[in-house]
Amino acid sequence: MLELFKIGGAKSWIAPELIQVNRLPSRATAYPFPSEKLAQAGVREDSPWYLPLNGEWDFQLFEMPEQATSDFIQPAFTPSAGAGWRKIPVPSNWTVQNTFDKPHYTNVQMPFPEEPPQVPEKNPTGCYRTTLDLPARRACFMSTSTATPSV
Repeated sequence: MLELFKIGGAKSWIAPELIQVNRLPSRATAYPFPSEKLAQAGVREDSPWYLPLNGEWDFQLFEMPEQATSDFIQPAFTPSAGAGWRKIPVPSNWTVQNTFDKPHYTNVQMPFPEEPPQVPEKNPTGCYRTTLDLPARRACFMSTSTATPSV
């Protein structure tokens, strides 16, 4: 199991007091531009330093977090369909990408019988992977959206 799923030996997904891990402080969204004119226009896609992460990513869905292994975060790892990897569009929600998982939504009661903070043993867990080509000696700040309730 990936160690990042455990905090102090506890499973992070059943620790309601845990609201962040390795999170940078909140800040205003700002993008650099090579000229004042482009900065005033404020179209982030016009900056040569803006790199969207949208696209086709490698993805594998596990029935529970304990099944996710750390091999996929190694630089030399190559995802293969035979090992359960496939491409899905990012951003998207895996529950609408023809996986075994289904959307969970409720505004009345929890969609599973366990009492919080417990969750069902089968707790679908997705692993994503992509590669980026960045220019040498270029600083990189990456940001992702937060997980949705169905993730």
